[in-house]
Amino acid sequence: MNLEELVNDKYDLLTANDREILTTVFRDKQSVKEMNSTQLASFLHVSRTTIVRLMKKLGIDSYQEFKLLLNRKEEEHTVYAYDLQDIVKEYHMMVDELKKHETFAGYGKCLFSDAKGWNCYLQLAPYMYIIGK
Repeated sequence: MNLEELVNDKYDLLTANDREILTTVFRDKQSVKEMNSTQLASFLHVSRTTIVRLMKKLGIDSYQEFKLLLNRKEEEHTVYAYDLQDIVKEYHMMVDELKKHETFAGYGKCLFSDAKGWNCYLQLAPYMYIIGK
């Protein structure tokens, strides 16, 4: 979890002053990453105690943990590995289904311009959806 996610989870517990502090922290994230707690307090025009109280509201135990959360990048998105054969199989199933209907919304019948019909499907790919079922 990063700091933004933590703040979103605890948002209802934060005062307007807490939210203003966090807005400034997120806006000047690069600068804040380099500061110690005294420098941050001075930068925000608040006391160190105010920062400690804010961290407690967020469930953060130390300034080091705060900086760790601030530096943590957003959660990595899951990377899906697709097998090319599965992709081709799904594509052919879609093409077969389209051939049954032979009509694309707003484009009438598709006239194939090459032996396999690839050119037609590639040209219409952004507009393809099946009508009739």
